[in-house]
Amino acid sequence: MTLINFSRLKHEPMIGYWSNEEVMKESINILKKGDVIGFQFGPVFGLGIDAQSAKARRKLEGIKKETKILSALMPAYQLHTLIKMSDIDSRLRAFVENPSTMMTMFGSLTFLGIPVDFKTAKKFNVPDSLLSKRKNTYFLHGLMPNGHSLMTKFVRQLHVCGIEYFGVTSMNEKGKKEITNEREAREFVKKEQLKILAIDDLYNMGEGSYPIIDFTNGKIIRAAGFIHQDILHALVKFKLDTSDMKPGHYNPIAHPLEILNPDTPSNKVRSAILNLLYKQTESKI
Repeated sequence: MTLINFSRLKHEPMIGYWSNEEVMKESINILKKGDVIGFQFGPVFGLGIDAQSAKARRKLEGIKKETKILSALMPAYQLHTLIKMSDIDSRLRAFVENPSTMMTMFGSLTFLGIPVDFKTAKKFNVPDSLLSKRKNTYFLHGLMPNGHSLMTKFVRQLHVCGIEYFGVTSMNEKGKKEITNEREAREFVKKEQLKILAIDDLYNMGEGSYPIIDFTNGKIIRAAGFIHQDILHALVKFKLDTSDMKPGHYNPIAHPLEILNPDTPSNKVRSAILNLLYKQTESKI
C-alpha cells in the first residue's frame, strides 16, 4: 500500500533536516530551476539561490523587498583563484594560502572579509551583488567557509550540477529582524510559498549572529555575537583589532564553549581551553 502525503498535495513546503538525502536532493533541484530555498545554517535561517540565475535573483528581490539581496557566499570551487593575496594581512596569509586550513580553523564560526581581484572575479562571472568596495579594495560579501560536513557535501553536489555560486541572505524582509527560530521560519516559508525548508541538524544553538573578520587588516568589523572574541584571537594567534567593531553582544547560553566568556569565574579552565586552541592552531598552520 502506497502512503500519500496529503500535506504536499496541498502545496505545503517540504520541511526536513539537511542530513536527509531527499531534502538535500530536492533543495538542489529547486535551485537548478532558478527558485529560492529556505534553510538553516548555524544560528540563523536564510534564503539561498543560484547567484548566477537572473530568474532566482528577481524572485529573491520580490521576497526581500529590495534589490541588494545577497549578503554572503558559500565557498565556490574557484574561490582561491579570485583572492588578491597582496591585500591580505601578512599575519592571516597562511589561512588563505591553505583552503583546507581556512575551512578547518574557521569552519562555521565567522564570515571572512576576503579581498578579491575585480577583473578575475568578473572573468569567473561572480555576480556584482556579491561584490562590495571599500576604498580601493573589492571584497566578496561575507564569505563563509563551510567547515560543516553537510554544507560541504551540499556545495560539492551543487558544483557537480553546475551551480558555482550559492548566494545566501537572511530570512526576512528589508528592515525586519532576521529569523532565528524554526517556528517563524516555517511561517515565513509558507507565506512566501517556498517549496522547501532545510533545517540544520548539526548546529542548533539558539539565537545569535556571526562576526566578520577583515582579512586586509585583522579587524573584527561586526560584534562577536555567537562566537566570543577570545576564540577568534586564539585561532589566529594574535589579538584582533576591535576598535571599529559595531556594537553587539555575545550569547554564552547558546554556545557550547560558554566557558570562554570573560565573566566566567573559572579562569583556569578558560585559560586551559585557550591554550589548547593555540596548540591546535600551531599544529595546523
